[in-house]
Amino acid sequence: MPLYFYGQDRKYGEFSNFYPCEFQLCARDVFKEEINSKMIDKTITVSSSEQAIMYMKAVLMNDSESALLIENANSPSESKHLGRNVTPFDDDIWKVWREDIAVYVLTKKFSSSEHLLSVLKNTHGQDIAEASANDRIWGIGIGIKQAMGGVKWRGKNILGRALVTVRDNLE
Repeated sequence: MPLYFYGQDRKYGEFSNFYPCEFQLCARDVFKEEINSKMIDKTITVSSSEQAIMYMKAVLMNDSESALLIENANSPSESKHLGRNVTPFDDDIWKVWREDIAVYVLTKKFSSSEHLLSVLKNTHGQDIAEASANDRIWGIGIGIKQAMGGVKWRGKNILGRALVTVRDNLE
């Protein structure tokens, strides 16, 4: 049975993109020479993987104003809100890059802390799923009780699959 999680304040909250964790990243590590953005070579410090993913989204779309606002955001929810306002936004481009961005960001996050790395490695080959009833892209589109009751997933589980990839890469 997969390991289901939801929220940063519950069991396995470390897997949530809202979980507080400081680490550094640079967009060039992901995008190499494939995009042209003023922000690509800047190394920033973030306080959550939500902030990191939204920052990378802004850089990918070459929205330096949003990238700067996200870099200076005070919370994961503020980062998420700012990330929804990135313009111009091209969903086709985002779909091409979002999983690579997730794996990169989560690798940085879980490599930054022995505690986080230990929690991830202790999942011992289990599938991991974000049981978010409201998220059919990053989560499975149903809650933990439904998932444990055998209800079919309605989401892509990008976050869960990225966590498994990172765990396997770091072992």
